[in-house]
Amino acid sequence: DYPENAVKIIPNWYADHGPMSPDRENNPFRQVTKDRFTVSYFGNMGTMQDMQTILQAVRELRDEDVFFLFAGHGNKMEALRDTVQAEGIDNIKIYPFLHGQDFQNALAISDCALVTLVQGATGLCVPSKTYSYMMEGIPLIAIMDECDIVNDIRQGAGVHLRNGESARLAQLIRSLQTQPETVSAMRETCRKLYLEHYTPEICTEKYVSHFRPLLGDPEKEPKA
Repeated sequence: DYPENAVKIIPNWYADHGPMSPDRENNPFRQVTKDRFTVSYFGNMGTMQDMQTILQAVRELRDEDVFFLFAGHGNKMEALRDTVQAEGIDNIKIYPFLHGQDFQNALAISDCALVTLVQGATGLCVPSKTYSYMMEGIPLIAIMDECDIVNDIRQGAGVHLRNGESARLAQLIRSLQTQPETVSAMRETCRKLYLEHYTPEICTEKYVSHFRPLLGDPEKEPKA
């Protein structure tokens, strides 16, 4: 039998935990979003991501004061772009993968951010952009099964819904748009959770503390 502490789970993290991006007012993406409440999606739009639930919510909100800012890659991206163009949905912009200052500007203009996995995919992959959102203090809208991200959301980092709940997703976005105090509180919680759990220092120390005894240095016992 293995000892009780033989297996430990160390979460993903984000490698930059400096000050949150300050330049929202002088942000080039303001010309795109036109100061509308901005819901962002950055990263992979592939097999493991539930883009259909998101697309249906975009359709429901197409005539409202909400803007969707997407950037990334994946085998569902072109189909999403083609649908948006064919249906004439004009409150969404889809970019290729963003890097460097472009990505920082996109984060800074975001009022909330979508993270998603198809049903049954939790445990197989993790939306890694979650941790850059939390580092920036961007509230999460998670469309997925129960997982650690949902546990953070239950502490006040955002909202959670199940796959297929597109009408509820649209309504949650409407609610966040009209509740700036709630969004501000979620921002603070996201940043706090990031600094407490997901910095490189915290997560790499977990590796060090668990491997140290295996390398013959028993001074530090593995941390829980």
